[in-house]
Amino acid sequence: METISAKSHRELAALLAAIDISVPARGDKEDKRKTAHVERWSICKFLATYGHTRFVRYPLMVEKQERPDYRMNSQGLLVGIEITEAVSEDMARIDAMRYDDEVVCLDVSLFRPAAPRRSTQELREILEASRYSEEEVTVEDEEFDPVATRPMGPGWAGEGAERDWAEAMRKVIETKIASAQKPGYVRFDETWLLVYDNLSLPMLNVPRTAELLLPKLASAWT
Repeated sequence: METISAKSHRELAALLAAIDISVPARGDKEDKRKTAHVERWSICKFLATYGHTRFVRYPLMVEKQERPDYRMNSQGLLVGIEITEAVSEDMARIDAMRYDDEVVCLDVSLFRPAAPRRSTQELREILEASRYSEEEVTVEDEEFDPVATRPMGPGWAGEGAERDWAEAMRKVIETKIASAQKPGYVRFDETWLLVYDNLSLPMLNVPRTAELLLPKLASAWT
């Protein structure tokens, strides 16, 4: 998908329906996950979500480029769209390591945004200790607790998950803002940042996450 051109929302929807936006799993050696997969998924999901709103006007043309990742001509308004992924690097690494492995039940709070980076050996130890075995299903001893023997993180309480999300997003956004200041970044009428959210968090109170994030970005508005 190098270019999308549409004169109406209906035409855009038909074009998007024909685009393969699958993203291979991390660790898949036959169908390797690439940046292009993430970018294509993100821009198509964005257009499908906002194609009927004031953010997207017709005629519309979206073209692939670099720095920023896409150029959108929306009824004459030129917008540069930068795409990035928000993800725990350790979670991404362990996901790749457990691809095609036996069933593993991971406690995702081990990979909270503020958690220190782990070595490959540490991740392998977590993976091994988290592996689920058939024996645990057949044990009849009521006092046996297989979860207690597995690596466990601190979990979340109150607004912990929402606060973790807001802080992680702040870091992602500030990193991209700094990158956009470097030479070679093309300027358009507007520049938008689209974040592909793959953070390992429980269900979020989305309105509350926005309330927590916006003050953190106060210095970023221009």
